[in-house]
Amino acid sequence: MDESCSDFGVWLETGVAGSFSLLAFPYLETIGFLFLVPELPKSKNWSKAVWIGSAISGTMYLLMMVLTIATLSEGVMANLTFASYFVARTIEIGDFFQRFEVVITVFWYISIFFRLVMLLHISVQGLGEAFGLKNKNTLFLPLVLLGIVASGIIWPNFAYLIDFMKVWPLYAMIFGIAFPVCLWIMGKVKKLKT
Repeated sequence: MDESCSDFGVWLETGVAGSFSLLAFPYLETIGFLFLVPELPKSKNWSKAVWIGSAISGTMYLLMMVLTIATLSEGVMANLTFASYFVARTIEIGDFFQRFEVVITVFWYISIFFRLVMLLHISVQGLGEAFGLKNKNTLFLPLVLLGIVASGIIWPNFAYLIDFMKVWPLYAMIFGIAFPVCLWIMGKVKKLKT
């Protein structure tokens, strides 16, 4: 009985730790995109779009992970950094369709580019509002240069990136949970005063 409880405890601890890091990367970062809600033409339906988008992306991510684990096994997948890339590299249909990892790489670069552009836009708009700037676009070049320099300092190589990802969920919680909750509370207090 003790052995099965111990195994369940280890399984639960590992699952919660893994889920916490996965929650931090795709979902807590998307809270920043809610900054763009006022710019949407029909901003009253944004909440439904966020929930549907999160459900669809979460389901696709879960399906991809289940299929990857079923294909490679959990032992092999645990030792791979980019397991889906490895699976795509091994796909070969006949002798004609090969090298599917190039397609995944192109999609990664396109999605990373759009994500960075949107995060840059959010940062510029937020800092412009915070400092009361009339022309917020003047912040684009300094933020881009700061980001390029900071990326070389924070992540000089892949080993540092892996080490940083251990503490990244804590940083993501600041901007994904604490900051929005503080803004929400401030908004409620402001409404009560008026």
